[in-house]
Amino acid sequence: MTTPSFASLTTAVQEAVSSEQPVFLQFDAIDQPLADEFISFVSTGEFERRHLRVSYDSHLRQLSINMPHYIHESTGDFVMYLWEGWEDVKLLPPDAADSICRLSSPTVSGFVGRYEGSSKEPDYFLAPLGASFPSVVFETGFPESGANLITDKDLWIQGSGGATKAVILIHIIRRPDTGTGYEASLEVWRTTDCQRVVVFPDLLDEEEDPVITLGDLWGGHPVPTGCDKNQELPLPRQKLRASLLKAMRISAE
Repeated sequence: MTTPSFASLTTAVQEAVSSEQPVFLQFDAIDQPLADEFISFVSTGEFERRHLRVSYDSHLRQLSINMPHYIHESTGDFVMYLWEGWEDVKLLPPDAADSICRLSSPTVSGFVGRYEGSSKEPDYFLAPLGASFPSVVFETGFPESGANLITDKDLWIQGSGGATKAVILIHIIRRPDTGTGYEASLEVWRTTDCQRVVVFPDLLDEEEDPVITLGDLWGGHPVPTGCDKNQELPLPRQKLRASLLKAMRISAE
């Protein structure tokens, strides 16, 4: 396998960005020095203005570049819906907003084990204040493949040394033959289990909304006094569907 050069990486990204289409690029056989050089480069100038999200998996030696799309950005709306819903029905302790950090696409590094040297920009994350890693991560795949999302999940769960308790994957693919033009699913991954539900083209009556727990949100640290770490925090499929529909309408304009 031929190792890409810095120049070939730059040319490929420039061509993809100029197409004005949703961008997801993946380069294999990338060693750490080249990955670090390229990540530093795209954080300045034209690429920085386009808010490219660049991630590096040191275990797989893969460099990934994603340019956010309206549909990608629906993740933030979904998390806002979730947080407000949990607050409205008092599933969160009163000081949760001051105890849990909520951020869109921050750069995370410091991964351990075979993922040492990796860096990742999730679409959204939740984390106890002061934590080195998010406790709950949201990753949206569009046009990123389902296989790439699973790779992201492995990086978070294994590379965080157990600090990341739940990875929420939103997988979206174009399906022109459906009413909405898309198929979408919602998956919640932990170290021991996975919940998966369909969001598009239609919700399925036999499926239930997946959940995370208060203990997941606090990342394994003690939850506030008087709270139950097993308290379930639902992830309503209908709320994700509403967020995606809003993004699809914007994208079509």
